[in-house]
This record gives sequence, C-alpha cells and structure tokens, in this order.
Amino acid sequence: MKITEALTTLPMPPNHHTGPIGWLRDHVARFSDGEAHRRRRALITTLLDGIDPASLRAEAPVAALADAMGIPADPADIAEVARVYHPHLSPDPAAEQALTRLVNACGGTWDEPTAARICVLVQAHAGLAGPVRVTRRQAPDGRIVELNLIEAGLRFGAGPHECPGQAHVAALEGTR
Repeated sequence: MKITEALTTLPMPPNHHTGPIGWLRDHVARFSDGEAHRRRRALITTLLDGIDPASLRAEAPVAALADAMGIPADPADIAEVARVYHPHLSPDPAAEQALTRLVNACGGTWDEPTAARICVLVQAHAGLAGPVRVTRRQAPDGRIVELNLIEAGLRFGAGPHECPGQAHVAALEGTR
C-alpha cells in the first residue's frame, strides 16, 4: 500500500492512555477519524483562519502563536505536552501537570475547543522542533504501521489529516 493511500484510508491507532494526556488525544482532530475528525478539524481551521500568518513573525514562534490565540501559555508547558503527545508515548506526571496548566490557560474548560487550541500549540512546537517525521495508522489486521512522511515527500501529510496550518508553519519557520 502506498503512503498516500494509507494516509487517506487507514484509521488512526487507538489511544490506550487515560488522564489529561489521554483526554487530549481523545479530543483532537490529529488522533480521530470520521465525523469527530471533521468536527475537530473545523475547530482548528477556524482558529487558524483568525490568525494572519504574517503576524507570527516574532522571536519566540510558539509563544507568538499562543499570543495570537489569546492564550497566556508557558512555552515550557507546551514543550512538555508535545514530548508525550503521540499515542505510542507514555505520559508522565510532569506532562499531565503541564497539560492541566494549559487547559487552565485556555479558560479551564475540558472540551473540544480547548483541546483544539492546545493541539495547535503542541503541533506547532513539535513541527518546529523537527520530530514530525512519521505518523501511524492502524492496518486492517490490527498492526500499527509507521508512515515516513519525509521520505514520501509529504511533510504535511495527505488526505483528511493533512496539516491545515501550512501557511502558519511557513510563517513560524521564518521566525527561526
């Protein structure tokens, strides 16, 4: 199966974690499929549509993004959550506490709009740090397959999970 076919047809792997990080994974577009993915992606697209990519040219890219979204977030908390964001990684107390602080910075409500706001920040951090090289999908036989986006020339993915913030990424990269 070609990578573009896998990206457009295979579902996301299940989340086997609970706690704050498990909650985040269960409520973001990145790790969902179907109607839940479309609804959650629309939240992210709406957030990004309200931010002019040119306004993100600042000394601290992720902090500039948080400021543009009106979130008084500590960049260290964003980095902490990004470190264990992907479902194959195990969350730890430091990341769980950092996520709780991010939820509080977003108004303290544990809902999909809050998850979308945090998702944008965490994925921006991960993308700027360079670890977004592979993504995972669940094969029909239940195996989790790794898809190398960089080798396939699909830096921003493809299909329904293609990055909706490509212009924002380019602006943030211009600040480095």
